[in-house]
Amino acid sequence: MDTNRANRSYYSEIRSLNTEQQKIFWYVLDWVRKKRLNSEYPALHLGIIGGAGTGKTKVINVLYQLFERELHEYAIKNEEKVVEKISFTGMAAANIDGKTWHSFLNRGHGKIEGLKDISGAAKAESRVKLSPIQVIIEDEISLESSNMDTYMHDYLKYIFDIRENIPYGGRSVVKVGDFMQLKPYGGAPIYPKKIIQEDGKVSDANATCSRAESDNPYVQFDKNRWATYFKCFELTQCMRQKDDQDFANILSIVRYMTITSKTDLDALPTEQKQVIEFLRSRVISVDHPNYPHNALHIFPTNKDVDDYNTKMIETVPGAVELKCYESYLDQTGSFKPCEAKKA
Repeated sequence: MDTNRANRSYYSEIRSLNTEQQKIFWYVLDWVRKKRLNSEYPALHLGIIGGAGTGKTKVINVLYQLFERELHEYAIKNEEKVVEKISFTGMAAANIDGKTWHSFLNRGHGKIEGLKDISGAAKAESRVKLSPIQVIIEDEISLESSNMDTYMHDYLKYIFDIRENIPYGGRSVVKVGDFMQLKPYGGAPIYPKKIIQEDGKVSDANATCSRAESDNPYVQFDKNRWATYFKCFELTQCMRQKDDQDFANILSIVRYMTITSKTDLDALPTEQKQVIEFLRSRVISVDHPNYPHNALHIFPTNKDVDDYNTKMIETVPGAVELKCYESYLDQTGSFKPCEAKKA
C-alpha cells in the first residue's frame, strides 16, 4: 500500500510540472535510461538556473525520486542511496532534506584542508560511504565558490583513485540555484568572469583558469568546468506567486537591480523607479496605529532581536517571571553558578 501511495504521489508530481520543468525531467530521464543500458555512458552534468519561486526545489525533489527509482541497481544494499542532496549552509540543506557540503565531503568548517591531510583510514571510509552515490544534487550554487567546486572535483578523484581528468571522479552532478542571489563568501563564483571588449565582443576574464584566485593551492589551469561540461536549463515561470502577477513582476525586476547609496535614482529605468515607489508605499512607522506588531520581524543583529522579543513578552498579560540559573567551568574544574537571567 505504501509503495502504491508513493507511486501515485511521484507520478502526480511529474504531471504537475510546468513546460520548463518537464523539459528538464525528460532530458534527465533520457540520460538515466541510456545509463541503465550502458554503465559506461558519460556522467550527467546539469545546471538548473531560475529566480525565486520558479520551482527549483520541486524539480530537485522529482529528479531525486527519479534517480533513486531508476539507478537503484548501483546500491549494494536496498537501504543505500544512489543520489545525495547537498547545499552550502545548514538551513539551505535542511530545506531540501539534504546534507551540507562540508558534511558530505567529511571536511570541517573553516579553512579547506589539503588532500594530503586525509589519512588512509579516512580515505577508505569515504570510498565506502560514497561508492553507491552516482548523482550529487547541489542547491543554492550561488554560494559555492570555484575553489569549493574544484576541491570537490579533486576530492572525488582522490577518493576513487581516478588518474584521468574526469570531472568529479566520474560522478554525475546537478547544480541548482540562482546566480543573482547571494555570492560565495571569500571566493569567485563557479562561472568564468566575462569582459566586454571595446568592439563589443565578450571574452573570459580568466579563460585558462578555473577561477580568479592565483594564491589558492587548488587552482587548476584547465577549462572552467561550469562553462565546459554543464548543460544548462533556465526556469523563468514564477510558480510561487502565479496568482499575483503584479507581485511576480516586481520580484522579477528587483532580481536585476543593484542600488547603493551612490545610485542616482532619477537615472534608473522607469520600471525600476516604479518598483522603488511601490516599496516606499509599503513603509510604515512603528508608532503608526495600524503597525503590525505581531507580524514576523527580521533584524540585522541578535541584540535587536532580543530587544524586540523582550518588548513583546512584556505585553503578554499575566506573564510569569522565572529565574534561570546557569553555571560555568572555572579554572579549578568546578562548576560555579552564573548570574540569574530572565526567561
